[in-house]
Amino acid sequence: MKKSLLCMFLIFAACFSMTGCSSGKPADERPESITLRIATPPIGLGSVPGVGEAEISEMMEVAAERFSAQYTAFDVNFEINRYNYTDEKEQLLDKIGTEDAADIFYAGSWNTSAWAEQGWIVPLDDIIDDGLRSDISETLWRQNSYKGHVYVLPYQQLHNTLAVNKKMMEEAGLAEFIPEQDTIAHWSTEDFNTVFAELKESITDETTYVFMMYALNDQGDSHIMTLLQAMGGSLYDENGNFAVNTPEGIAALTWLKSLDEQGYVPENAENIEFVDVINLFYNGQMAICMSNLTNLWDYRDRGMEVFPVNFPSLDGRGYAVVRLDNLNWQGVRDVFYLNIQDLLKGTKSPEEVAKAIDETCNAALEQGRPK
Repeated sequence: MKKSLLCMFLIFAACFSMTGCSSGKPADERPESITLRIATPPIGLGSVPGVGEAEISEMMEVAAERFSAQYTAFDVNFEINRYNYTDEKEQLLDKIGTEDAADIFYAGSWNTSAWAEQGWIVPLDDIIDDGLRSDISETLWRQNSYKGHVYVLPYQQLHNTLAVNKKMMEEAGLAEFIPEQDTIAHWSTEDFNTVFAELKESITDETTYVFMMYALNDQGDSHIMTLLQAMGGSLYDENGNFAVNTPEGIAALTWLKSLDEQGYVPENAENIEFVDVINLFYNGQMAICMSNLTNLWDYRDRGMEVFPVNFPSLDGRGYAVVRLDNLNWQGVRDVFYLNIQDLLKGTKSPEEVAKAIDETCNAALEQGRPK
């Protein structure tokens, strides 16, 4: 049985609701046995009611058991591969076309169009009924579609914010910046500068930091892209090209470098990765780190008092980054973080980095545009 590489776990749930999952074979005829491989990074679900803290891989284990019990056309067994974020290429992409390829995998929608164009994933339209379609925002269906077909079933849509250690804020005398319970704080870039300075003054441990920064690889790169809008610039122009080489973009890069120079972020941040700063935040060694709904509950389940705050912007309203629909978005990611490395290492000035981001990222975008 030739296996097709499918995106996202919810194919299980969709099949639960379908009629015809039974083969209709005589009871004494033994169904053919097949094995489906599932791959997922360690993505948390937060605190699940009646379960507690859980991960996507654990949810898949439960779903696989339920699916096997209900589906009788084949005797289906599952192998679940939980891989580290940094091993995605080796554990997922490099195995495409081999016997070890994943049949179902959990991933973001960043590369939907590229994977579909390559023929690595298949359309899922035939398992999406009207009830499922109406239950999910049409915006999300469009985000996970390519050339009119759905290739990824939406499961988690997480808006990124920053998380702040409330205790460290109180110890720094910054109570005025703490919002009401279960609300998001809105800080301008100038507010962030004030908070950063006061937090730095209150921290006495040399292994504890004010703010996140990392650039070892492409993991978490969307958060760094969002920071490039802190001085009022836009990441893209009206034609869908990177447009960081502007006065506002250069000012944002200069600001990021100043955070490093003032000791607000981990030393040699170009050599650490996204998961490292998350662990620092878990350990109480970082005051402000990235967050989303899953992370926020995860932090609280660990006994941390945290609150969300928007990403810095001049007016305090915050920003988010939306990926461009391009067949080579991974190519953009492959070069973007290298430019941030150059900034942090000091091998290029903010002006040079702004120019390099536009040149390298736009060259990658051009490779992904239809000829």
